[in-house]
Amino acid sequence: MSIFMYNVKPGAKEQTQVAKAAFKLLKILRYPNILAYMGWRETDKWLHIVTVAMTPLGAEAVAPRSWSSPGGCTRL
Repeated sequence: MSIFMYNVKPGAKEQTQVAKAAFKLLKILRYPNILAYMGWRETDKWLHIVTVAMTPLGAEAVAPRSWSSPGGCTRL
């Protein structure tokens, strides 16, 4: 399994709501080339989403800047 974490930052309420909506959408999607959802958990500071195991694309793929910014999504 792979675990992705979203850091909930004060003042980023809108961005947090977008992340929650994306997680809920992933929960209902069933399509061959979309990462399969297994579950999620919410704490005061983090949103965690669990998916099937995946292999990162590698150095040739560049993640959007927002993934590494405060309040962005990171992978464990």
